Amino acid sequence: MTRKDIVYDRTNRVFTANFRLDGKRHRPTLISKEDYDRLTEEEREQVVGTLWRKAKDRFDRLVEEQERHGQFLEPLLEEWLSSVASARDSKTVDHYRLDLQRFLHVAPPRTGQLSSRVQESFFDHLRSLGLSDPSINSAVRSVRVFVKWLAERELLKHPVTLKALRTVKKRPQFYSAEQIKQMLEYCRETPGRRYTLLYRCIWILSQTGMRGGELLNLKWSEVEERRIKIVSTDTWQVKSRRDAWVPISPKLREEFDQWDRQGEVWVLDKKDGKRYWAHLNELTASMRFVQTKCDCRGPKPLHGFRAGVATELLRQGASPVHVQRLLRHEDLSTTMGYLDPDALEIQELVSKL
Repeated sequence: MTRKDIVYDRTNRVFTANFRLDGKRHRPTLISKEDYDRLTEEEREQVVGTLWRKAKDRFDRLVEEQERHGQFLEPLLEEWLSSVASARDSKTVDHYRLDLQRFLHVAPPRTGQLSSRVQESFFDHLRSLGLSDPSINSAVRSVRVFVKWLAERELLKHPVTLKALRTVKKRPQFYSAEQIKQMLEYCRETPGRRYTLLYRCIWILSQTGMRGGELLNLKWSEVEERRIKIVSTDTWQVKSRRDAWVPISPKLREEFDQWDRQGEVWVLDKKDGKRYWAHLNELTASMRFVQTKCDCRGPKPLHGFRAGVATELLRQGASPVHVQRLLRHEDLSTTMGYLDPDALEIQELVSKL
């Protein structure tokens, strides 16, 4: 035991032991300053030394137990959620938190005890909560991301594999050309800055396939003559944290040239250099209102435009790889999910044989 092994906590007026485990401090309390001052110089060394050795024995048992069973999952979950919160919006973090709390309800408490056998009890628990198969699969995806993070930090003793339920995959719903036209007309004819900006939203999303968050954080300085740059900001990260760009169609370019941008910084600007909507859920709610007014319910308010871009391009025979690049899907299977096999023209195919 050295001087560095014991520290004085001025805030709580106590002496503590000073241990480290996995780069983190562990400082169990040994004795209060008041009790310490009552001791003689000779008693201090003997009493504090005894208390430190007892704390060291407890700490050694903790280390041994952790090496055998791993770390507790609950504090690791909070650490992981904090890292997610630095790059994703609060709605995504809350979604992850709910799914992972449900997982911890049935999972063993420590990383070393975690195995693939937890899957069945997890499914049973989710079904008891009344979740549908697609919702269960969504929860599984959340858990997979967390488990991958644990594996990357070498905290798992056994490989953990969670398989999704086999379900009939539904193609995302999208707006038809007629519905888009109807929503544009409603926004053009309705007075107010809100509807002017929603008109812009519909044009841009239906012509580029951009995500709602990307449009919300788009500045005019990032709109070039033939393309739009999508870059991260101090408070928002591009999905997958990779800056990107999307081309501007001739029709959209013509629309841009007609819009009054004077005094604007953001594409969705209040006309004072500030964004009209502070958060994505506010923009979603506004678009849902227009969607309801135009009786276009069904597609997700913002994603319905992105789904429409993918579906229409694939229907017209565009290469799925090109569509994947335009929409910036990490996996080609995501792009193929928008493909309707019944809409494919196969009559001309046999003429190539």
